[in-house]
Amino acid sequence: MALGDLFTADDQVEVNGLLLGPGTKFNLLKFTPWGFPDIRTEEVSRGIRRGVVSGKDTLGSRLVPMNVQIVASSKSDVRAQINLLTQAFTPSDEDTQLAFRLNDYQFFYYGRCRGADIQETELYGKSTVMAECRFQTTDPLYYYNIVNSVSTTIATSVGGLSFPLSFPMVFGSGSSGTVAARNYGNHVAPWFATLTGPLVQPRIEHVESGKSLSLTGLTIASGDYVEIDSYSRSILLNGTASRYSALSSASRWFELAVGTNTLRLTAASGAGSMSFSWRHAFI
Repeated sequence: MALGDLFTADDQVEVNGLLLGPGTKFNLLKFTPWGFPDIRTEEVSRGIRRGVVSGKDTLGSRLVPMNVQIVASSKSDVRAQINLLTQAFTPSDEDTQLAFRLNDYQFFYYGRCRGADIQETELYGKSTVMAECRFQTTDPLYYYNIVNSVSTTIATSVGGLSFPLSFPMVFGSGSSGTVAARNYGNHVAPWFATLTGPLVQPRIEHVESGKSLSLTGLTIASGDYVEIDSYSRSILLNGTASRYSALSSASRWFELAVGTNTLRLTAASGAGSMSFSWRHAFI
């Protein structure tokens, strides 16, 4: 089952196959997906002089807190729901996703569960179970839960994007090796590209910024492909063998700016293609 398939209403949360919120046995008393993440700075003290020497600021992780009330019909049902909640939020050494639905749109975070603190009280013979659930993001951004994709070939191809573009999905094909990728979020977004051979010394250019990735030491044979992941900054031949060493020294990694981004595929020779995908990113 794909992420988000469990949703039936707005204001619901899904994590590790468990659905919380309206229409479930887990009332979300507090869910705060917003708030600014930690900021990692490289500031250096100026010693006895006032101020600091500024450096590069980067975003760290963020904690997404949730206060949950378990609604159950019997004591045995209470125990069963506690077990489900505890299992879903058990810390793990593998990353997972926390999805949420707002105004009929689905978003998600990458991260890890940090446990559920269960507090059970009994008043007038009725058991009330509250839980503080924690999810720590590994990526401070949250993403729209639909992958957008465009594709192009070196030679002129039929089709293209239709303007004006409509949110949230962007699909199409390019011509003359150029495609447009629209990021409807409010933060720069990572991307994923698949180059399919034959291509000799392929190059992906982000036209607006002038940045590009040039694989000057690489030939992609017919039937082979290279996957480029801007988030992990990996370059893999046929999904397994690293070809990062083929990247030229003049190459500069880029992300998709908010708004329209123009991507251009070129090569020394070949008749291959590029599939380019991304999600709208938010802070």
